[in-house]
Amino acid sequence: MTGAFDVSSLMAPDAVAAVRSFPRRYRGATTGAFAADPCTPEELMGRSGGDGVTVGEHLQDTVSTLGLLEQALRQVLRSDDPALHPAVLDPAQRAWDLPASVDLDTLLAMLDDQCEDLAALMDAAPTSDWGRAGHIADGARVEAITIAREAARVGAVNLRALEAALANAS
Repeated sequence: MTGAFDVSSLMAPDAVAAVRSFPRRYRGATTGAFAADPCTPEELMGRSGGDGVTVGEHLQDTVSTLGLLEQALRQVLRSDDPALHPAVLDPAQRAWDLPASVDLDTLLAMLDDQCEDLAALMDAAPTSDWGRAGHIADGARVEAITIAREAARVGAVNLRALEAALANAS
């Protein structure tokens, strides 16, 4: 799930606010879809947009990617120059399987928890730590603020894609 969304000038408090807003915004999108076209949660999870990616897959990608970014941010804030997985900055390196047994409510609850954990970590970071960095295996330097910005970008891009999938199917 990729997409253009410029976060290059986003400040840390704005990234925190964005991450905290995602559970409400994703729930709002799914609730709105149920209001517009009553269906089962399973039907909603299987809806896809023009990209062929389902609502469930967009949710899983958001939860899993935010988890990856939380781990990377934690490493950067606690260690000197840690090695980070290439998927931290490269969406092509991210591949998440949607478990067959997971339902919409579970994914939304997971999103709630993941966003709260990541936002709390981001919020607790002193201003001076946003310049701390790690590196990707190829040597590219990644600052803490870049990881926070990627979290805001992923959540926003996936929300747009999820909304498009919901609109396409209704």
